[in-house]
Amino acid sequence: MSEFAANHVTDLSQDSFENCLGMLLEQLSSLLRCAVQVDDFCLSQGYSFVNNDSSSSSTPMGKVVTSAAELCSKSIAELLRLRKEAHSLISLEEMKRIWDVCQAFCVSIESQCHCKASTLASTLLAQAKAFCERQHESNMSALVAALDSERWVQCQFGLCDCLLWAPDRVGTNAFMGKASQQCRQTTNIGIAAIE
Repeated sequence: MSEFAANHVTDLSQDSFENCLGMLLEQLSSLLRCAVQVDDFCLSQGYSFVNNDSSSSSTPMGKVVTSAAELCSKSIAELLRLRKEAHSLISLEEMKRIWDVCQAFCVSIESQCHCKASTLASTLLAQAKAFCERQHESNMSALVAALDSERWVQCQFGLCDCLLWAPDRVGTNAFMGKASQQCRQTTNIGIAAIE
């Protein structure tokens, strides 16, 4: 892919990229479907193409269809790779839309052309992983910021007080019997509490 085209792909807004990707995948699926239909027609009519290489295909144009499917998979994977940084910053909904569209295309290739779209699938998985890692980092930073903004102070209370405190039937809190009184006389311990 030329540097000019690569720059335009990376400069697209997320909505524009999703629209272009959807149209591209739709057109590629249509072309692959037509190639499979031509292959089926050639097979039904008894056409065969003599090929000098040792590899044989089960259908007249099977090798062409497989090559076309692999090229489609590699091309879409390259488009996704060009936007890997942008895709790590998008929202979950946007990532899910890209995942769903690309997964549907992979399933379409595999069912129509009987070949694996492994290049596209692995690129999509790598982008989903990068997205999850970026989201995790963002969530951890927000958690650290929230904890840093809290004020913590030292307080004193008995361990037995917090273990034996129980609501009574009326709804008010009461200590449970003699054991509670004995525990209250034990040494207080320090525990940090949020103010």
